[in-house]
Amino acid sequence: MKIGKATILAVFLAIFLSFFTSTPSQSIVAAGDLELNFAEPNTPISGNVIRFGGIVANAGDVSLSNLGVRVFLSPAINSRITLNNELNNSGLTPLMRDAGLRIEISDLAPDQRSIWSTAYLVDQLLADGDGVYLVGFQFESDDVALDFKKVAIPFRSTLESEITPVGISLLWPVASQFKTDWQGALPNEALPESLISTGRLANILRAGQGNLVSWVIDPALTEFLNQASDGYLIKDNFGNFSPGQFSEEINLFLNGLQFLADSTEKWAMPYADADLSALARGEANSAFEQAITIARPVLENNLGAGVSGVVALSPFGSTPTDVIGD
Repeated sequence: MKIGKATILAVFLAIFLSFFTSTPSQSIVAAGDLELNFAEPNTPISGNVIRFGGIVANAGDVSLSNLGVRVFLSPAINSRITLNNELNNSGLTPLMRDAGLRIEISDLAPDQRSIWSTAYLVDQLLADGDGVYLVGFQFESDDVALDFKKVAIPFRSTLESEITPVGISLLWPVASQFKTDWQGALPNEALPESLISTGRLANILRAGQGNLVSWVIDPALTEFLNQASDGYLIKDNFGNFSPGQFSEEINLFLNGLQFLADSTEKWAMPYADADLSALARGEANSAFEQAITIARPVLENNLGAGVSGVVALSPFGSTPTDVIGD
């Protein structure tokens, strides 16, 4: 079959014009993700250094350059309505201002990630007095925002200053993530060191002192403190045991916690990692049931006082219905 010149020309023009008129099946996108993994101490006091850090990632199709994490800061908030409105808005709000601080990030190729961190003097960052501060972090490329995360930081300028009531219940969690082996030995001194001087748990205990807070206490932590008050072991990576160095500090912290919680409202935090052997012995129907039922008596035994109940915390705000069903 012979194809005429006019037909060939028409086909050629159609193909040529399609490059200008058709929409590409995949567009090139510049995108980035920011994770805020820690803000510590979470109850800073005057004189502390406050640290923030996380991960940024190139989530798009093109390389990103001139990258940074810009810091935004709210004034001290002492209004329930204002705090509620700010927290319900996950993005940057007009209340939050550019703090003039930027953490520089190296260029990222597509799918590449980078760790970021920064630290400031508390008195430098939270200089507006007592209240709740919102600290925001904007991941940007060439001053174009790619992602934004923020964290609420309650601040008291002195341990004696009172928390301004904002019409909400203030839960004061005393908890720590730690692992022990079957003999109760710790892998390192990280937990005991958090109980001394300006350690994380010591800061939490002091910052809640003298205020109308509801203590939410990890029963696993108090159980360990009681057991370790007469001594504890550290087991290194080679399986060697050595005596722990902070038994006296453990005693002081436990006594302080028992004293502070004695005259205020206190709740038990359920075990985050249920012991399956205890589950079998207790004949509980599920790890969730065991975690809820043993939390209260264990905490009462270790504190030497009754508690109001168990606060069932969940990372997603509610307990899944299938777990409740179990």
